[in-house]
Amino acid sequence: MTTASRRKATAPVSEVLESEDVREILRDGFFSSIPPAISAPRPGTEEAPEEPSGRRSLTTARRARKSSKKAPTAKERPDHYKVICISFYNEDLASLDRVVKELKKRGFTKANRSAVLRAAMQQFDPNKVSRGL
Repeated sequence: MTTASRRKATAPVSEVLESEDVREILRDGFFSSIPPAISAPRPGTEEAPEEPSGRRSLTTARRARKSSKKAPTAKERPDHYKVICISFYNEDLASLDRVVKELKKRGFTKANRSAVLRAAMQQFDPNKVSRGL
């Protein structure tokens, strides 16, 4: 890539980085000798109190930009499965991981913890469970 084409490719990036907003954020957020104030907005107002320098805090500026954007529409969640959280002892997880590793060695490339547990559930016989489960 020639120097001229490199300059042309980076021109849009330079324009963004040299904007007044970026300069202000860098000046106030990174190169200021006064750390940005961390404070909650006053009740009944959208904005946080101004810093001693008379400027809004970096967090407030970000919050103002975010609130001006429209919220994304929620995507439909699949209803054919649910993500759950269960507890396992470390030894049981190690055993489960060994089974997954062995299945992958045998060519089951999509083997994972969930697949092994689903297969185990299909073979599970509640009549064979001891009382002290």
